[in-house]
Amino acid sequence: MRLFVNSCHGCGERIYLNVSASSRSAFRTSIGGYDLFHLTCNHCGFKSVYRVSEVFAEADSRATATGGIVGGLIGLIGGPAGLLIGGGLGAAIGSQTDIEEKRKAAFFNSSV
Repeated sequence: MRLFVNSCHGCGERIYLNVSASSRSAFRTSIGGYDLFHLTCNHCGFKSVYRVSEVFAEADSRATATGGIVGGLIGLIGGPAGLLIGGGLGAAIGSQTDIEEKRKAAFFNSSV
């Protein structure tokens, strides 16, 4: 899950944060318990003050493809059947991870 501010006050680009938190209150705690924080845009360098309520989360949903590829490579040892089985199992595990990422992002976005 990746946290971001939807729109830079200078250029309008999305700003991704290098912080991990399960909810907005956990994010607030990680920045010292304040509702306001300073952020510099990576695109334009504009410094601005943002509210915790302006932070959102999105699922980092690359696990299905990665799981399928890794599983397929491991399964390659078992020949064509191993490739299919390993790829299928890896994709299934990755799919579950993607579902969990979406659930976590939805929880963060609905938190106060």
